[in-house]
Amino acid sequence: MSKNEQYVTGSSNIQVGGDLHITVHNGVPLPLLVPETKMLSREQRRYISTLVAEVENAEQRIVSARLIRHSMNQELNVASIEEVSDEMYRKATMYLTGWKTCALGEHQGESAMVSQVLRIWTICPKEQPAISKFTRDHFGTSKMNDLNYWQMRCVLSFAMHLWGEHWKGKTV
Repeated sequence: MSKNEQYVTGSSNIQVGGDLHITVHNGVPLPLLVPETKMLSREQRRYISTLVAEVENAEQRIVSARLIRHSMNQELNVASIEEVSDEMYRKATMYLTGWKTCALGEHQGESAMVSQVLRIWTICPKEQPAISKFTRDHFGTSKMNDLNYWQMRCVLSFAMHLWGEHWKGKTV
């Protein structure tokens, strides 16, 4: 026994002050407890598919459902819908709902507008320099968090203009 270890007798507990050992109960290692990941239900998957179609329609079909799903998967850091867990469902629906709201030109809060500009940058990274230059030239900063509501609406409107121009004439 090393001098970095202390054992508490009678309770099968090991207090480790150095090396880590697996607790053994009656000579058999205890299994590691790994939380079970619950995958999406059929209803949740159906709702995500509905939101993808709504985003595609809101975008007037300038982007495909495939691109929308791919972008959502990137946001969630998964390869496909099969990897989306129940815990990720809320983030997925918020992402798609925010995109739809933006595409329809509906009211969004400042943080939601920032999220939409970041979405555009992620999907079309070549637009980032133009959006940053617009922000710097018109508002004296390149930090979107420094902008007020109306300034952020201007930046988002400009970003949406570039977004539409980017996809014009392309088949996705």
